[in-house]
Amino acid sequence: MQNVVVNYVKGMMIHLYMEMNSLKGKNVKLLFKFYRADNKTKLVNMYGQQVEFGTFLKPAYDSTVWSDYQYFIPYANFTMFNHYGGKYTFDVEVLDENNNLLIRAENVPVTLYF
Repeated sequence: MQNVVVNYVKGMMIHLYMEMNSLKGKNVKLLFKFYRADNKTKLVNMYGQQVEFGTFLKPAYDSTVWSDYQYFIPYANFTMFNHYGGKYTFDVEVLDENNNLLIRAENVPVTLYF
């Protein structure tokens, strides 16, 4: 969802359905990597690194389900990288404690309005 306000800050809220098995008590990284609309050209910051946001999760059970995990990204996080409204895509990655890729959802389109 776009144009969501959380604590007086405008941004986008990403909703995910996730199931994790056999990861009880382990640190798992949830990562959102952004691209231009072609989903090939990385959206980069002033240092030439890909614009990405993420968090760590620790599943509490052998089989853990998040039916509506929500992750909020303020629009200001994009403008500080000198990127403004337009058409983009992002990939969602889940990595284990050793940064091994467990799963990836690719090419999620989003149009940002600041």
